[in-house]
Amino acid sequence: MIESSSPATFSTTASLLVVLLVLLVLAFSFAWALRAWRAQVRHASEAVARVITRTPPARGSVVLRGVVETAQPDRPAITVKLWENGTERQTKSGWVHTWTEERREVHAEPFDLWLEGAVAVRIEPDDDVFLVDALDAIEPGNPRIRRAELTNGETAYVTGIMVAGDTHA
Repeated sequence: MIESSSPATFSTTASLLVVLLVLLVLAFSFAWALRAWRAQVRHASEAVARVITRTPPARGSVVLRGVVETAQPDRPAITVKLWENGTERQTKSGWVHTWTEERREVHAEPFDLWLEGAVAVRIEPDDDVFLVDALDAIEPGNPRIRRAELTNGETAYVTGIMVAGDTHA
């Protein structure tokens, strides 16, 4: 009798099992992708509705814009202080001056962010906060100290995770 298959190929039953397994994985992946897409559409429509009604989301990742209100108006909500050392060297085209950060101190306190719809959101940053602001020289010299602050009354964008109970009117 002549064999129609070589020893390195699957049997008919094994081939059928592999095909069924691949189809099952594809069907599961399609169902998972469809579920994720529906969740994303629902999340986007909720976000659009909240923009129209000017209410913050109840929970989840957010980007908010509002006016900062601190508990003590003379104390900043966030302060970043940098100590920088300067060096100079002469090159063919002139003098080059470089400032290198030696040390950084960050201090953050909880504050309220008032949104357009007269709703305040409680912001509780930690000392690992990321502040984008102009640096002001407060002690010139070498090393010099520069500072950036988020103060009472400033407009700010805040990103983070909203949890239930963060808002109040």
